[in-house]
Amino acid sequence: MRFILTFTLLLAMATPLFAQATMASHIRRYEQDRRDFRRFYDLRFSAAHRERHLELHRDWMRFMDAIPFKKLTPSERIDWHLLKTEVEYQLVLEQRDAKKRASLAEWIPFAARLADLEAARRRLEPAPPAAAAKSLQGAIKEVEAATKNLDEKGEATPTWLLSEAARATRASKRVLDRFYRNLGPYDPNFHWRVKAAYDALGSKISDYREKLTKAADRDGPKALVGVPIGAEALAEDLAHEMLSYDPKGLIEAATKHEAWCYAEMKKAANLLGYGDDWRKALAEKVKTAHVAPGTQDELVARQAKEAIAFCDDKNLVTIPSLCRELWHLEMISAEGQKTLPFASYGNLRMNVAYPTAAMNESRKVDSMRGNNRHFSRLVTPHELIPGHHLQTYIARRSNTYRLQFRTPFYIEGWALYGEMLFWHHGFFRTPEEKIGALFWRLHRCARVIVSLRFHLGEMEPKAMVDYLCECVGLERDGATAEVRRYIGGVYSPLYQCGYLIGGLQLWRLREELVVPKGVSERAFHDAILKANSMPIEALRGLLRQQTWDQRRRPNWRFNH
Repeated sequence: MRFILTFTLLLAMATPLFAQATMASHIRRYEQDRRDFRRFYDLRFSAAHRERHLELHRDWMRFMDAIPFKKLTPSERIDWHLLKTEVEYQLVLEQRDAKKRASLAEWIPFAARLADLEAARRRLEPAPPAAAAKSLQGAIKEVEAATKNLDEKGEATPTWLLSEAARATRASKRVLDRFYRNLGPYDPNFHWRVKAAYDALGSKISDYREKLTKAADRDGPKALVGVPIGAEALAEDLAHEMLSYDPKGLIEAATKHEAWCYAEMKKAANLLGYGDDWRKALAEKVKTAHVAPGTQDELVARQAKEAIAFCDDKNLVTIPSLCRELWHLEMISAEGQKTLPFASYGNLRMNVAYPTAAMNESRKVDSMRGNNRHFSRLVTPHELIPGHHLQTYIARRSNTYRLQFRTPFYIEGWALYGEMLFWHHGFFRTPEEKIGALFWRLHRCARVIVSLRFHLGEMEPKAMVDYLCECVGLERDGATAEVRRYIGGVYSPLYQCGYLIGGLQLWRLREELVVPKGVSERAFHDAILKANSMPIEALRGLLRQQTWDQRRRPNWRFNH
């Protein structure tokens, strides 16, 4: 009876029918407000636009404080915390970006002037042609001064700053073009008075951007460039993710799990006759087991079907029929593999990496070794089912208002938890398959260690590459591509932690709900997916029916 009640409760909490309309509607309205603000107030270097963003979030903070918290249900309280945490974090990000804008000021002194012109046009304020021409002439002088500054100080300036300035300069050119094209073609007097200044300024901005880009690339196109955000910003990001650990605590958790991986690697290597030399077993026995060029898609398709059948056989999770049907494979280009050397998922497709004709011989070999059949046996279910494809399918159909709380600790954590689940149930049968799976687990441990140490200022990019090669066994090209993605600014600083730490959180939650309380794995996993994206501590509160108070702070110590 207890099993039936718990099973029903878990499904109820994760089903849209039981979603609380009040907080859900507030969350949807906030997301739409923020989306519209980003579209309209999109001039990053306009002081008025940035202030409106701050005002929006201050207004939302006041609104959240006015909600009668004690009248909320337990699940509504968790949604309240999710929204409050998100609003607070957006204010933090605005402050962080203000510091970055200040560091760029001497390199793009013209950006604020152009942003203010466009902001005034959007407010439907008059744009006297003579005043507009004078302002653009002033911008020309500012570009000339910035160019001289670059000639004098460029060599001594960090390349990341020059790269940021180049991006901001390109954005300013778009602002200039938008300002003129909405006035010049429609007002003969404006065209006559402003066109010459507009053309001259556009040309100078383009030339300046080219010089900035060249200066930023002084270390070559293969250089690994990134900016550590520091301990203070990491602490802010960890609070947003509702983690009660500091960076050192997460590194400790990863190091602990890394030791488990090494012990299991040695067991598998022994079975293959390599003694404790798992690196040699990995290099000689696992990485060499790759398929011929042109057949990787066939291998992945077979492995995907096998993973789905495994889920069915072990009754692990509900897989809707359309989810089984609506996926396909696409190959990653040679250029794409510079940052995605293995695989990725998006828009109902798994992107598959393998050698292309455009690669040199060394890259072709590295690509085949890095995407061997034993590595792919884990990567395929990670990207498709029960990983990201199933996760995304359910997320778009259940409690969709929580999509804005996307976090790598839920998104990537779920996929890694699936890897742990497959290991637990025996999906990896041979020593080679186990080494292939353990390689990826080691990789996830290393991602936590190197990315956090980088952002703490304790590890340089080259040392990160060396760590991935020596302690995990990546090929150097693959390790370099990985580090480029970690530090390049496309992913959030904590993204690489999300895989292992999110997976460990979900595994601990499984130990709390499935093992002692008799909840079926299928019910547990369905509930996780239908709850939709959120920090795992919030998910734990939802599934355990915890009643949070208004001043609650993260306190779950899952790594013990």
